[in-house]
Amino acid sequence: MLISLLVFPTLMYAHDLATHMYIASKTFDIWQDFDPQFYRDLTGPRNEYIPMLTRKFYYIGCMLPDMFTQQDYIKSIIDRLYHVRDTIIQIAGTRIIHIQMTGPLYIQDITEAMIQAPLISRDEDDPHRNLDKLREMVLWARDHCRYSYEKAMIYGCYMHVVHDIYAHEVLQPSRFGYGLAAEPPQAEEDAFLQVPELYYEYFSQTYIDDWSFILDLYLGWDVTLNEPVIGDFQFYFQSYTPGETPEIYASWQDYEFWGLGRITPVEKFTEASTEVGYISPIGS
Repeated sequence: MLISLLVFPTLMYAHDLATHMYIASKTFDIWQDFDPQFYRDLTGPRNEYIPMLTRKFYYIGCMLPDMFTQQDYIKSIIDRLYHVRDTIIQIAGTRIIHIQMTGPLYIQDITEAMIQAPLISRDEDDPHRNLDKLREMVLWARDHCRYSYEKAMIYGCYMHVVHDIYAHEVLQPSRFGYGLAAEPPQAEEDAFLQVPELYYEYFSQTYIDDWSFILDLYLGWDVTLNEPVIGDFQFYFQSYTPGETPEIYASWQDYEFWGLGRITPVEKFTEASTEVGYISPIGS
């Protein structure tokens, strides 16, 4: 279920997902003292493997809390794509073709089966706001993960909640002339700020003046040429002739490949979540 959530972002309150990634791209230095190696990799060049994967999964982590609270909608999207997967077409130049079985929109049987078990919070706190558990996960990742990209989803998820807390308690109240707002429980139940929050969120992307960060989200790695390539949110490619379009080597739905340990950020996120009691599938 966690892997399936990665490629279906949704719109939520406080910041939309693009804004979360943009803010994250402008605040890399917050990790400089806490985890110097992670900071060096996060700011490393795009043509190097570890920096490329670190930023990719850091941005993915910045999406997760909103996805955890909107799993029903994401499941509905995947269900619909699954049931029409053999009839979806795409434009390829002047041709109209059916999507490939390795394409990101072709939902495989195993993916459809995995999304049937939703992820739930393992305590009373909403996973979208549970900063304490996410900080425990960040500390666990710093102590137990060898590579920066293994920590990236955990660190990004933590920063999403930090962004939201600042937005709710500082940025949005300042729009109405207040320096700080700490809403009582009644305000959450009555959705007191829901209308103005939604209004400002709809337009938050208009303040993004540099979209270059989004390239990191779509980069994959050509295992033949040993260089980054762009391609439909996939992770690994292979090409046997330099200059030719790379063939997909491993997509986001190739779970057996993920299990080999070549891509471990999701695995480490799951380990950390289990260790501190953040989220887990129903029944586990």
